[in-house]
Amino acid sequence: MRNNIAFDLDGTLINFLSVFDDVLFHRYGAKRILMDRFAAVTDNNLSNEKISNAIDEAMSYISLLKPMPGAVAFVQQLYDMTGEPIKIITARRVKHAEITNDVIRRYFKVPYFLAMVNDYKDKLHYLKNIDNYVEDRRACAKFLAENGKNVYVPLRKYNKISGKTDNINFFIDFFALSLNLNKFTVR
Repeated sequence: MRNNIAFDLDGTLINFLSVFDDVLFHRYGAKRILMDRFAAVTDNNLSNEKISNAIDEAMSYISLLKPMPGAVAFVQQLYDMTGEPIKIITARRVKHAEITNDVIRRYFKVPYFLAMVNDYKDKLHYLKNIDNYVEDRRACAKFLAENGKNVYVPLRKYNKISGKTDNINFFIDFFALSLNLNKFTVR
């Protein structure tokens, strides 16, 4: 059996936004309204430079990041079924590669493949032989679904997708997703 699923990292396997939101509020008195890739919209219209600084500062607190509920068990079950490394494809700055690897190794005790891309559209390149992807961002989820991928989106306040979208499936948490674990492997 082999894996037939890959994962985004932030907002799916780990909770980066809670740390980022704390930095925005405590450093700049700002509240995040929208976040996409390396940019954000705040209630007090922070400059791109300050948002970039907030992202970097939040990354310095990466040791505070926690996995999403059920993510560690889900990844372990998947690995136990297939013996294959999990695949993580994330839009993170290359300068954060080392701390990204550190947080993955801290919680996920299985082999993994990590791809760091500049643009969410680049994720498609790494999904050539994979049908399923877990992604929390609307634009990326829609793009991948339009390109034939089955996208599993954790329910969040910021990622509601209006209208019926084929190939996009919402889930509450990894406990719910694990009920369909066999769907994410192929012989």
